[in-house]
Amino acid sequence: MLNTANGRIASRFHARDVHLVMGPPARGTSVRFRVFLDEQALGAAHGIDVDEQGNGTVTEPQYSLCRE
Repeated sequence: MLNTANGRIASRFHARDVHLVMGPPARGTSVRFRVFLDEQALGAAHGIDVDEQGNGTVTEPQYSLCRE
């Protein structure tokens, strides 16, 4: 869990997909986030809520999907 600005969460996994569950700290706010796979931009592995560079914004509780 991360509750501070400019923080970082790192996780190792072996799977085809990873689901990130996240939400902003309060209703009406947003949180920008960035996801990397093996310290690289996602490229074609990005999900619907994340662009090819791994950037996304969450405005309500949701999950993002990245495919390896």
